[in-house]
Amino acid sequence: MINAIGTVAAAATGAAQVSNQLQHYDTDTEHSQPLMAILFGGLVQDFVVFQTALNDPNRHGDIPAAANAFRHSAALNASYLTYVGASQA
Repeated sequence: MINAIGTVAAAATGAAQVSNQLQHYDTDTEHSQPLMAILFGGLVQDFVVFQTALNDPNRHGDIPAAANAFRHSAALNASYLTYVGASQA
């Protein structure tokens, strides 16, 4: 529930920032900044979840599964960042 509220608040903040930037600037690179911040947040969250699995002595059996989930999620977030970057070129 808190993640959903945070996502909506982040999107609203990003929309307000983009709206404000459109009034002052006319460049496409600044329009993607809120989206990139959300994507970087997802990438950071992937690192945190994986590190938590590594540090928890009760979850040592889950490390291979956590590593696979981390690789998949990090690759997905990295591809999203690539797509956003390519769209700005």
